[in-house]
Amino acid sequence: MAKKILMLVILFFIPSKMLHSRIIEEDIFSKGSDVYIAKEDTLKGDIKSVAGDIEILGRVEGNINSLGGDVVVKGIVTGSVKTMGGDLYVDGKIEGDATTMGGNITGSGEIRGKVEAKGGDIDIELREDIKEMKNELFDMLKKLRISLGGIKVVDINISGLVNIPQDMVSDTFGIKIGDETELENLARGVKNIEALEYFSDVGVELKLKGNGFLIEIGLKENPYIEQLYITGNTLFSTEELLEKLEVNPGEVLKGSIKTKTDLLNSLYYEDGYELAEVSPDYDAELHILTFNIDEGRIDRIEIEGNRRISKEKLLETLEIEMSLPYNAKSVKKEIGKLEDKFPIDANTCVVEEKQEKILKISIREEGPIEHDSNFRYNLVEGAYLGLTLTSRSFMPNDLIGRLSGGYGFAGKIWEYKLGLEKPFFSPHTLSFGGEYYKIVDTSDRELLSEGEQTAASLLLKCSYYDYYIREGYSLFISQRITPSQKLKLEYRDDEYSSISKSTDWSIFKQKDPFRENPLVDEGRMKSILLSYDYDTRKGSDFASGWFVKGCAEFAGDKMGDSSLEGDFDFSRYTLDLRRYNKLSHGQFLDFRIMGGSSSDILPVQKRFYLGDISTLHGYDYKEFSGNLFALSNVEYRIGEKWQGVFCWDIGGCWETVDDFDTDDLESSIGLGIAGNHGSDFSLTVAKRLDREGAPVKVYLRFQRSF
Repeated sequence: MAKKILMLVILFFIPSKMLHSRIIEEDIFSKGSDVYIAKEDTLKGDIKSVAGDIEILGRVEGNINSLGGDVVVKGIVTGSVKTMGGDLYVDGKIEGDATTMGGNITGSGEIRGKVEAKGGDIDIELREDIKEMKNELFDMLKKLRISLGGIKVVDINISGLVNIPQDMVSDTFGIKIGDETELENLARGVKNIEALEYFSDVGVELKLKGNGFLIEIGLKENPYIEQLYITGNTLFSTEELLEKLEVNPGEVLKGSIKTKTDLLNSLYYEDGYELAEVSPDYDAELHILTFNIDEGRIDRIEIEGNRRISKEKLLETLEIEMSLPYNAKSVKKEIGKLEDKFPIDANTCVVEEKQEKILKISIREEGPIEHDSNFRYNLVEGAYLGLTLTSRSFMPNDLIGRLSGGYGFAGKIWEYKLGLEKPFFSPHTLSFGGEYYKIVDTSDRELLSEGEQTAASLLLKCSYYDYYIREGYSLFISQRITPSQKLKLEYRDDEYSSISKSTDWSIFKQKDPFRENPLVDEGRMKSILLSYDYDTRKGSDFASGWFVKGCAEFAGDKMGDSSLEGDFDFSRYTLDLRRYNKLSHGQFLDFRIMGGSSSDILPVQKRFYLGDISTLHGYDYKEFSGNLFALSNVEYRIGEKWQGVFCWDIGGCWETVDDFDTDDLESSIGLGIAGNHGSDFSLTVAKRLDREGAPVKVYLRFQRSF
């Protein structure tokens, strides 16, 4: 059980005049923070917590509801305690019911009401009077079993049925009048009735009758549903929610209204809509059940802690639409964009004040120069240590300066990069800038992240990057057309040179060498690049949206400009189009279409390559190459916390357009498991389809293939 209980969340949720009082007369609502009630405090209200732990040392004269957090009761709670996805530990006293969904109930305290753990274990000491009563009953039944050789059932009485047929209960119970049975069968019959999920309470009593026992079964039916309505939903279709609820009008509700409510709440919460609240309303006379959904919109945004950076500039960067439901994953992404643009650290929380939900963003501004260290390991540099310095605030007119440098110890090479950028007209930013550099570079960063490549080199002595040295300068102008569209024009003057392998060390496979790093076509390349980016993906999980990136590169006299003359002469075009589709809750279908072409013979470092990781899974690394390529990847995921993955790849490379032939296309399939759609973890096995008996390849990834 988590023991991370921190300071009073009351600091955010209760007026400051009450902070020193021992009597708190308001409800507490906490999102993402822990709640702590001190030993001397009394709360005369309810506690509702989302994604935070609760610890009670004092007294709570209300109910406690926790979603996604643990609850520790060391004091007194006069109401009920309910948790979903968290454990309950009782070392004090709960005078009401105690219920968990997916969590355990443990401790040595006292619970006077009903105790229920759905999907969890109960390991808590009972009150002494109950324990003594149960022991006496057990001894009596044990004596009766010994004297009678079992329990003879002379009569069965079932009460409380309204809409459920008695035959269904009798058949499910499994014990008939005249049977001689054991107590274990009686307990098994009760569990079978509970498993029907049509009853909120199942009580059984044994009474002596004649020369045997009367079994009295007292039942309390769940509500009968004549009509079912859902209101307020915009993020999920009514059909999708009805399918999830599994409620059939004209029947008794299978499962409690609370269980169905918790199911809908968890559906929203897992998708990042942490403020969404589902409220049930049941009309007992008309038998109408309505789920009213408040999808959780924030009323306003408050920013605090900023001194040098204006609130207006911060809000211009944030793409948070007040009219849309609050999504914690999307807000996290927007805060990341904020931290990328400004030298700040930002934290968020949502508080409720005077019936308003307020997104509070706390800003901690960094100094005029921010720094970031860099470590990587590969076959040409060995261990590389670097430092990046970024300056914004001390330069006039928001001019951004960057200086980075480092040393590759095995390759014995110093690297550096100096850049300046001047933005105008936020949020439709127009930027001018340039860089001067000498770096070890690669054209393979789309295949996998730098961190994955470092891990592969250190642990498995495996390199998916081909490296070269690029030295020169660039100038660019970029325009943010809309929040999702960006256009960039860049001029480069680069000197390309090859770099050799410089190390064979790794933690494992020490006797095996690294592969050789391939040579490149050396020389001076002057080029112009025109690129366009379009990105409508929302949230960190990319559940839906488009991503499009197109680039045209011209080197030499392809633009009719003698100033571009160098050692290379080519034109090169690439397109990367991706679509992310959420079919339903827990089902996703994503695809990518890529292509590239050139009418010229491209230098080695500009050619197109396919094979193995992130391209054609199951094939050898860069098995295919050419001046023209086409690739399509399809990925289907199903599941919630863990997902099954099916992937299919097809693609090919050709030297010229005249060589293009669909018969040359290669394909592969793969199966695997992955974390939820917001997770980058996956384990996949893939097989090429061009030959029988080809071995499968295994891919452990910490970044999505696309």
